[in-house]
Amino acid sequence: MEIENPFLITGYVSPEYFCDREEEIKLLTSRIADSTHTALFSPRRLGKTALLQQLLYNLKKEKIKFIYFDLMSTNSIEDFVYHFAKSFFNQSVSISRKYFNKLSQLLKGFMPTIVADPGTGSINIELKLTKVDEVYNDLGKIFDYIKNSDEKYFIALDEFQQILTYPDKNFEGFLRSHIQFINNASFVFSGSKHHLLLSLFGEYSRPLWQTSTFMELKTIDWNKYSIFIESKFQKKGRQISSDALDFIKDSTRGITFFVQLFCNNLYKDSAKNINLSTAEKVLEQIVGERESYCINYIELLTKKQLQVLKAIAYEDGIEKPLSIEFIGKYKLGATSTVKSVLDVLLAKDAIQQYQGKYYLSDVLLGIWLKNYFR
Repeated sequence: MEIENPFLITGYVSPEYFCDREEEIKLLTSRIADSTHTALFSPRRLGKTALLQQLLYNLKKEKIKFIYFDLMSTNSIEDFVYHFAKSFFNQSVSISRKYFNKLSQLLKGFMPTIVADPGTGSINIELKLTKVDEVYNDLGKIFDYIKNSDEKYFIALDEFQQILTYPDKNFEGFLRSHIQFINNASFVFSGSKHHLLLSLFGEYSRPLWQTSTFMELKTIDWNKYSIFIESKFQKKGRQISSDALDFIKDSTRGITFFVQLFCNNLYKDSAKNINLSTAEKVLEQIVGERESYCINYIELLTKKQLQVLKAIAYEDGIEKPLSIEFIGKYKLGATSTVKSVLDVLLAKDAIQQYQGKYYLSDVLLGIWLKNYFR
């Protein structure tokens, strides 16, 4: 499938538009073969989902069943079971009338119906919650179905730390009681808040302690990324200078989404030879287009939150935000106040910790802040 702009911002198409991650895919593939579970963490927008999709592309040749869903929109065990069940039935099962009848007998908390997509004609299973007190039982039956199957499963649960917000605090124990007996499936529990994933799987007192090995997804090796970027421009008879590539790296911190967004816009530019000046102009356009969003965003912050956020942006990341030097330089006030603000900004995902430093999660917001508050 030929894509007009090879720098994808959302979705996954094929390996041709996917850069590197060879070592990560090799490691995850070996863990799938061993039915080993993985807690995969990284800051947002580093490409966890695309990595899983690339892995899925490879697994199709192995005839391994793949189940994926994002927990971000779930707020309860009922939500989890609903989305997990839908993903299981629609992604890993061939739907037939015989299977549908079997499914109707299997589930007690949900009533399944067959729905046809009017656009594509594809058949999917839709679920309606009917008995709240049966959701644990239904999830247990799905796990049993997987366990008793002759097939191999790879199950990816994205933003898994969301289960910590569920009112029911017994869910972790329930998952462990089932997962530990499934020998034909490999789970990946991925998330963007590494401290929460480390808590879930690394604390002795928690039910999921030591059920998974850890894996941190880091930025793509820039030498490989540069070659990837150059090759896409060269394919259309265009050149990009080393200065422009360095500017892309420095401006985006190498974060996959922002690199792709920058290159996507550069690709739209008419310049045949892309130099530093071209790259600077395009970045200015990208940031300018987000100004309304940035203004609206900072209006939702308190004065002190904005002050701390600006300080971190000016520093392009700070290792010790509670140091006397940093607090004094930006006149941030009492250390206890700064600590409270940092906790709030982390909870809001306005900032994140990565490789020992605090950064703004949104690279473009950081650039805009530095320009707006000169």
